[in-house]
Amino acid sequence: MRRLLFAAVTGLALSGGIAAGPAGAHEEINPATVPTGKPMFLTFNAANEKAVDLTSIRLVAPKGLDFGATTREPAGWTVTKSNAAITWTGALKPNKFESWGFEIEGADQPGAQAYTATLSYADNSKEDVDVVLTVTAATGGATEDSGDDGGGKATAAIALGAAALALAAVAFATSRKKGGSGTPAAAGERQDW
Repeated sequence: MRRLLFAAVTGLALSGGIAAGPAGAHEEINPATVPTGKPMFLTFNAANEKAVDLTSIRLVAPKGLDFGATTREPAGWTVTKSNAAITWTGALKPNKFESWGFEIEGADQPGAQAYTATLSYADNSKEDVDVVLTVTAATGGATEDSGDDGGGKATAAIALGAAALALAAVAFATSRKKGGSGTPAAAGERQDW
């Protein structure tokens, strides 16, 4: 029983149901999940962990997912954009993080969409990072909230958690049938569950 419960919880954690990001991944797009067919405002977040200033960020959209007209840049930063790429230029000091905003026109197809971010630093070094946006099939009508706060991940985590609990309950019931009496073990007796 313990092994089965451990396997269920481990499976839930590995499937992403328990929040745990990869170590060192300090660039992200929020929200991470959006519905198809709707213009959305998104935020690109990045941390500068180098000893020199972060001086520019170039974000390239996946094919078929154009940027909209609107951008947000921190104070002191400038922006240039096209339908396929946005470049923010400024200075982010070491050991700081910041957010840059952008709009997408709306994705036509569900699935994972990888944005490529190129981070440039004052020492002329560059770092390319892929950041994934998950596009889900739109459901419902005009009453659906256009600002997804990660509810898709929460729903998946709840479903996986429920499945893990159901699996644990079946395992518990099966182990009780094998045990015979269905009563708890007396003090000092070994009980395998």
